[in-house]
Amino acid sequence: MIAGSDVARTSVAAALAIATFLAPASHAQQATTDARPSFSEFLAGVRTEALARGIPADLVDQALFQQTRQAFMAAGADAATATSRAYAAIFGLVQRQAAMVAFVGIFQLMAILFLALIPLVLLMKRPRRAEAPAGAH
Repeated sequence: MIAGSDVARTSVAAALAIATFLAPASHAQQATTDARPSFSEFLAGVRTEALARGIPADLVDQALFQQTRQAFMAAGADAATATSRAYAAIFGLVQRQAAMVAFVGIFQLMAILFLALIPLVLLMKRPRRAEAPAGAH
């Protein structure tokens, strides 16, 4: 069971990670990045930052869900709708990451397949040169 101080420490760490991610960028960074990240990119960044700080993954996930739910409630959604939207946002994040992992896996498989087929090129016979047709210019 998690002690109350661990939950408080985790909540503070998650809030720090979110605050770090949302903090205004330096003047040089603002010039290079005009667009704000999407919500799924925001969640991925917060999760990565929290995990890098050593916070357990299950607590990070719970905190992210609660933060996402609170954000939807702050935007005007009721509790049930905010919960549904939070699950949908996190589901979208997971789907996006799963698609990327699948793409990388298939790309690696195709690379290995093509590397394995390279020696077969050396086994192929060269085609014979055909004589040009007599009526051609």
